[in-house]
Amino acid sequence: MKDEKPIIKKRSPVKLPLKVILTGKGIDFFIKNKKRPHRFRMADNIIEYGFPLNTFSPAYLQRMIIMNYISKIEVSRVEFNSKRSEIIDITKLIVYTLLYERFDDHIYKTIMKSPFIENWNRIHPKKIIDNKSVVNENYIKTFLLEKEKEPFRFLH
Repeated sequence: MKDEKPIIKKRSPVKLPLKVILTGKGIDFFIKNKKRPHRFRMADNIIEYGFPLNTFSPAYLQRMIIMNYISKIEVSRVEFNSKRSEIIDITKLIVYTLLYERFDDHIYKTIMKSPFIENWNRIHPKKIIDNKSVVNENYIKTFLLEKEKEPFRFLH
């Protein structure tokens, strides 16, 4: 009989002791919000500042990575064998977050350099689309929903 792993719900907290090391931006944020970071001596014998976490929400950790508040995450060596699945889950979360952030930036740059945008900007110099453009999100959602249904119109 196989060992069955418990199904972890997407929003369930992860029980894994971590040392979350903050970037300068993360340290500033927590100090401004009256949360003093702890001082850690890391495995490589360097002094860093951050927080110990025993149980955490993956979404919380993901937001902190996206906001560039975390520079390192260290897991105690003792926990490698007993918490293998949690370590794999946290690794997937970190990799996904980093790829998502880079992919999002890549897509944005690609769209801004597209012939469509360049042509639009040339034809409409007073309505240039660039990184300073303000976009009405409701208009875009409505537009995309209408376009999503468009290929199926010929079926009716």
